[in-house]
Amino acid sequence: MSKPIVAKFGGHYVSRSQDNGLLEGPEPLPCCVAVIEFPSLAAAQRWYASPENQAAAKVRQSGATFRIFTIQGLPPGS
Repeated sequence: MSKPIVAKFGGHYVSRSQDNGLLEGPEPLPCCVAVIEFPSLAAAQRWYASPENQAAAKVRQSGATFRIFTIQGLPPGS
């Protein structure tokens, strides 16, 4: 359901995992992690605010607690 919405805004999944291991820091470790790359912060913000994602958010939030945040990527060639 979410993959076509992400793609509509130029994003793609870099990683999706339910088998995570803690190497450092306190518990608890999130059970599920996804990393989505967008071409820009503005594209990520458009995806998040879109009616399609907000409808999907209602489904997500009905069954779990999510934390969605942005991070700045490295420049090409870094």
